[in-house]
Amino acid sequence: VDPRTVEMARALSRNACVPSILVVAIAELDQIQMCGDASARSKLAANQHRAQGAFIGNGADDVILLDLHEKLTGQRVLEAVHRIEILARRLSQEIDTIQQQASKKVEEVKELASRKLQVAWKNQMWSLPGAVL
Repeated sequence: VDPRTVEMARALSRNACVPSILVVAIAELDQIQMCGDASARSKLAANQHRAQGAFIGNGADDVILLDLHEKLTGQRVLEAVHRIEILARRLSQEIDTIQQQASKKVEEVKELASRKLQVAWKNQMWSLPGAVL
């Protein structure tokens, strides 16, 4: 993976105006030719997985991997956009759940602090008359 392309994905992810980042990676000719045996294919798959991880780890929303002779079709792009939408929906649901849990915890802590303050206030108020007299 070319570090400049990874840096470009990282820079785009910092820009709030960019809605989604879709990276299309094309395998090199020598990589396709060496796919004759199983070990070479597994090495190519590992390299492609590593490339996908590099882009997604640096801000890309999805990565499409193509062979040199393969065309990028509208269907592949729509599938990638659909995957991005599903991921965004899941993340939104997780964020909502975490926010609800956090607000519930805050309310519990406020209630506990309020009860402790009431008890301390009552104890202090009952001890004042005895100390004065």
